Amino acid sequence: MLNKGIIVSIQGYTRPTIEELAVDAINAGAVALRTDKYVHLPPGKKVPIIGLWKIRVNDPVKEAYITPTKIEIDKVSAWADYIAVDYRELNKNLIHVSNYCRTRKLKVIADIATIQDYENIKENDLYYTYIATTFSVFSSLYDPDFKIIHELIGLGEKNIIAEGNFKIRNDIAKAYSLGVKNICVGAAISNIYKLTQKFTSVQ
Repeated sequence: MLNKGIIVSIQGYTRPTIEELAVDAINAGAVALRTDKYVHLPPGKKVPIIGLWKIRVNDPVKEAYITPTKIEIDKVSAWADYIAVDYRELNKNLIHVSNYCRTRKLKVIADIATIQDYENIKENDLYYTYIATTFSVFSSLYDPDFKIIHELIGLGEKNIIAEGNFKIRNDIAKAYSLGVKNICVGAAISNIYKLTQKFTSVQ
């Protein structure tokens, strides 16, 4: 299982850039990385890697699927310790994917959008290691979706990765106070384009 702490998501860069950013993140205390490419870490800098394969679609509701089928799972499982998989109800491959991951005993991060996605997982006894609130950004565009975190905890879920719009210290502290052990931070740390635009957009 993951140590308590911050997971840093670094995606969309070349492998050398991701590896440089990854080492900085680890030096700063990150307990794991979430990335879309194989990352070679130097000795003494090893942390668990959550791998994913993002398939973008031209749909404002879906935007992208994350490692949605056996094909992508096979590719990512070759280099990742954990695999982020699209566990939303709208993933038509979900039951097949869950059974496949169970058979292979893979460590699965189940990326969901709503509490209904979680209820569907439970109702169908789908296989997972952690629940991640990755897709909750669609319902809470600027702030973390604490509502879904409250609901997951209320339903007894203990293995939660809070993700989506975490960008200030108070939100991190609030998630920890609720009992969440892992928080994934992405663009607020690793997206140089958005970070630069935040300042250059000032007129």
